[in-house]
Amino acid sequence: MDAVWFLVVAIGLIAVGSLVVAVRSREPRREDAGIDAFQKEMRALSPEARRSTDQRLKPLPRDQNSTGE
Repeated sequence: MDAVWFLVVAIGLIAVGSLVVAVRSREPRREDAGIDAFQKEMRALSPEARRSTDQRLKPLPRDQNSTGE
């Protein structure tokens, strides 16, 4: 009978864990959630978003003044 209780407890833990994962990873159900997600992606792809990363990719002043050594 101990094996049966072990299986019942194991199945119960799996069910609770699955429920927690399902609740945490569900999509928002608001009416405009899809629109918000689309706008977020469009902002990430916009030229203004890329312009802010260009600043980080520019060479440092010490690299611009090198003598080519």
